[in-house]
Amino acid sequence: MTENKVNTLLFDGECPFCLSLVSRWRDTLERRGFELAPLQTDWVRSRLNLPEKELLNEMRLLTVDDTVLGAMDAYVFIWRKIWWCLPLWLIAHVPGVRFLMNRAYRWVARNRMCLSGACTLPHNSRTGGGLGIVRWLPLLLLPGTTIALRNHFTEKWIFMWVLA
Repeated sequence: MTENKVNTLLFDGECPFCLSLVSRWRDTLERRGFELAPLQTDWVRSRLNLPEKELLNEMRLLTVDDTVLGAMDAYVFIWRKIWWCLPLWLIAHVPGVRFLMNRAYRWVARNRMCLSGACTLPHNSRTGGGLGIVRWLPLLLLPGTTIALRNHFTEKWIFMWVLA
C-alpha cells in the first residue's frame, strides 16, 4: 500500500480487548469510509517506521492526507465523522477535557491486556495488578454523582429511579 486513499484505523491485532472493539465498531467505521488494519501488518510497520515497543503503545489513524494521529487524537478525528458521536467531539474540545481523555486513554492502553479478562501483563505492585480500585469506581461514583445532582431532577421519582 503506497497511497492512502481512505482513513485507516491501525490497532493491535494481537490484543483481545482491541479485537473486541474492532469487531464492535467495524461496520460503523467501514460505512464511513474507514479501513482497519493491524499494527503488525508489514506495510504498517514500514509506513510508521517505529520501534517495536512504541509501535504497539497506542492505536493510530492514518488519514487521507497522510497524517498519523495517535491515541485520543485518533478518537476525536473519528468522532467528527460519526454524527451521533458529535457530542463527544464537542466535549473533547472543552479546555482541559482532552488532557483528561488522554490520561484515561493511556491507562486503558497500558492495561488493555488485563481489561480483556486474560491478563498477560506482569503484576505491578504500584497499581495493584492492573484493575484494583477501578472495579469499585462505578459503585463509588454513580451514587455520589446522583446524590450531588439530586436538586436538578424535576421529579423526585426520577431521582429515586436513578439512585436505584
